[in-house]
Amino acid sequence: MFEDLDSLFDVEPIETQLTEEQEYLMNEYLEKFKHSIPLAYIPKNTSKEEIYSAIKKCLENEEDKILDYLGINIKENRKY
Repeated sequence: MFEDLDSLFDVEPIETQLTEEQEYLMNEYLEKFKHSIPLAYIPKNTSKEEIYSAIKKCLENEEDKILDYLGINIKENRKY
């Protein structure tokens, strides 16, 4: 248990910041395709490495197919 309020801030932070490369890829994706990464469609068990690899493929191939590159198939007539 924490002794005082200051001790709450002694805990190591959870890694939530993007690396410079990840931030660059996210910005490039947004600029090129005019929308953000559709994270709502990506399963939580997908690793960051898989996501950023798919982003790189999208940018290299100039195709907005991140879900395809991740092997995610969204059926239009199905409710999720």
